[in-house]
Amino acid sequence: GWGRNPTTRWTPGAIYADHYDVQITQPIASNSPLSARVYVGFIDPATAETTNLPLPARDKAGAVITPIIGSVILEPDPASIPQASEMQPLGSTFGGVIKAAASSMPLTASLSSSSVISASVLWEAVGQPATNYTGYVHLIDAEGRQKAGFDRAPARDRFPTAAWRTGDRVLSDFPLQLPEGVTPGHYELWLGVYESASGGTVALPVSDSGDIPSKDNQIRIGEIEITP
Repeated sequence: GWGRNPTTRWTPGAIYADHYDVQITQPIASNSPLSARVYVGFIDPATAETTNLPLPARDKAGAVITPIIGSVILEPDPASIPQASEMQPLGSTFGGVIKAAASSMPLTASLSSSSVISASVLWEAVGQPATNYTGYVHLIDAEGRQKAGFDRAPARDRFPTAAWRTGDRVLSDFPLQLPEGVTPGHYELWLGVYESASGGTVALPVSDSGDIPSKDNQIRIGEIEITP
């Protein structure tokens, strides 16, 4: 109440409505929206002149809790949102809810200059995901053996898939560290999605591969030639 209703006058059991305008002071990264948590509390009067530490919050049983009352999705500047037209189109959908819209990666990689292959995937929500999912990219050799891989929630913790809404877009980077002893040759990159809580055991099936080769709940997003 901006001082018009001091807490020293509050009555136990009463509910006091208040309004706060929270200013966003930093830009939102363009790779995805941000699911921000809303934290409430009171400053400990003993620290008001120094550190502004919060008073402990407790539940009805007296246990200390973190007073998170909800979340809000913050959108990046629309002009900065990645566009599929700037990448290689894919158009494959996992589970009818998450589309791999496009990807980008090098066509060649030299072992003499770098041991990391960087692939990017542009995801698009075409439905409401039921839970949190993790994406992965695997580097597969000519004999079908996995030589490198990288797993990552599409927007990490900043925007879990359970918070996605139809139309949301997320750009993910997958840096694949090449192991020692990898031989030059022709390789493929395969993309998949699984339930995060399963640790990779529960895959999200490919519901529509589009024109992209698919197998074992994965799609092939590209090929790369590794040179000496």
